[in-house]
Amino acid sequence: MVMGIIHLVAPTAQLMPLKAFKSDGTAALSDILRAIYYGVQNSANVINMSFDTKTSSSAAAEGPRLCQPARPSFARPQAGNDGMQEIVYPAALQSDVMGVASTSDQDTRSSFSNYGSAIVWWRLPEEKRL
Repeated sequence: MVMGIIHLVAPTAQLMPLKAFKSDGTAALSDILRAIYYGVQNSANVINMSFDTKTSSSAAAEGPRLCQPARPSFARPQAGNDGMQEIVYPAALQSDVMGVASTSDQDTRSSFSNYGSAIVWWRLPEEKRL
């Protein structure tokens, strides 16, 4: 779904779909890291990470850090879809990622989207942007 939206707003963008999850929605951390490595090694500029977990681990933190030396690559994990203010990973690794939440077409938080400064980078109002 995210890639479809990207294609609509940036039809000339080159997209690199990588599969890390099984059809039942489960994934091994090694599969996720393998996909991130592949994207970085093949010049991905943005790595969309549409998943979250409430458990942090040093191994899971490695994925977003892999993007750092390869700038302008960066990881963009989701904030989660529980409609709560809670800590989820990798969005909580804010020194290495830019966590994002869902908004409506009126630019208000979607009711299902997680929120909070620990996981989401907030957009400044127009008059405060640099």
